[in-house]
Amino acid sequence: VTFVNWDGTVLQSGKVAEGKVPEYTGEEPTRPETDQYIYLFQGWDPEVVAVTGDATYKAKYTATPKAKPEYKVVSGAGGTWTAGSNAPMTFKIERTVDPETAFAHFAGVLVDGRAVPEKDASGKANWTARSGSVIVELQPAYLATLSAGKHTLTVLFDDADPVSAEFTVSSKTTPAQGGSTASTGTAKAATPATGDPLAAVPAAALAAALMALAALAACAVRRRIRG
Repeated sequence: VTFVNWDGTVLQSGKVAEGKVPEYTGEEPTRPETDQYIYLFQGWDPEVVAVTGDATYKAKYTATPKAKPEYKVVSGAGGTWTAGSNAPMTFKIERTVDPETAFAHFAGVLVDGRAVPEKDASGKANWTARSGSVIVELQPAYLATLSAGKHTLTVLFDDADPVSAEFTVSSKTTPAQGGSTASTGTAKAATPATGDPLAAVPAAALAAALMALAALAACAVRRRIRG
């Protein structure tokens, strides 16, 4: 009578008297878990019965689905890259189940729904990726090829749904030139030219003087008329 594991590995084998029920005396059989399932030993197939001849019993298991992993962007979403910058855009993605295995399932990058090769035709990196859980960096040379505005990065995995994050490419801005005079605000009164005899006379005093001169001129006219 032979007892074997799920993959055919012999766990126990020996002679058993006819009419006697075989007994498995080894350690409980196990089956390695997979990315999708955990396996629990449930007995033998077929059911163990009294010996009537040679027999082989195979370990059987129930498969329990593991929680489906999900990925989420934990940093980098909503960022802005400005044209002319030498810095990459960095995104970090984490796995909700067995986070240490995240990078092993990384499968590529899309931008705006189109696959982006790791390197361009000249050999320059469009993006890089490394573990921890998964860190993706869009390189400046690639970002410079994108139009100004919002874009969507999508990171692919071979064991779960992809995850996406928006970012913005900004055109390079021209700094304001220094030394210019602001066009808003109250305008200054014109400064009299140097040597102008009225330059030092306050406006109110000048107005009073002009009014007095006008009055004297009027009196002089009346006297001439009367004379």
